[in-house]
Amino acid sequence: MLLKTRQWDFSSTELETLLTFENKIQHKENIKTKILATKPQYLREYIKGFLQISGSNDENLTALLELLQERNLYNYDLRDLRFAVKEIENQIELENFEKRLNEGNEQIFFENIDQLNGYEFEDFLKTLFSKMGYQVEQTRLSGDQGADLVIVKFGEKTVIQAKRFGGKVGNKAVQEIMAAISLYEAQKGMVITNNYFTPAAVKLANANNIELVDRDALEELINKHW
Repeated sequence: MLLKTRQWDFSSTELETLLTFENKIQHKENIKTKILATKPQYLREYIKGFLQISGSNDENLTALLELLQERNLYNYDLRDLRFAVKEIENQIELENFEKRLNEGNEQIFFENIDQLNGYEFEDFLKTLFSKMGYQVEQTRLSGDQGADLVIVKFGEKTVIQAKRFGGKVGNKAVQEIMAAISLYEAQKGMVITNNYFTPAAVKLANANNIELVDRDALEELINKHW
């Protein structure tokens, strides 16, 4: 300890500054020790260990950065590390969400859905329609040709295009599902999004008997069937 090994006289301000500095050093060393206790081997494991024991503020991130540099695992700066930590944190949240989703006991919030990528959104819809009593097939394994899901109930086949978008869904999705109806010999077509549809998409869908499920309608389905 710095203050115990040197017999110096300090003013109260200097002493307070030194104590603060020493406490920060000790805090960083404690974080490093706790991360190492999780026995990480790779960068992702170091970050996972960090997230388990610490909040991701800059002071704590500095400790992680020093540890990674000491282990020759990371050659970037704090800003890049902050981005990497956030990315892995989001991945872990999605992994946990999908695990609970598969277990069938997850309460669904749109904050979760908005973080899904396209394939994960399809997986979510597959689970939802299964709960609604449909037989569900995901088409991406064999090339979707405009349809992401094919659902069947009471002998009626419906093709679905899933659009996990950050903005409004336009005409293209409606046109693609119209083509998929013929290709899959389906009776109905549906486009589902976590967002909303443009007026042009709504007009085209209405003219061609395509069902549009926007954010509000999807939330109703979730509340009713989940």
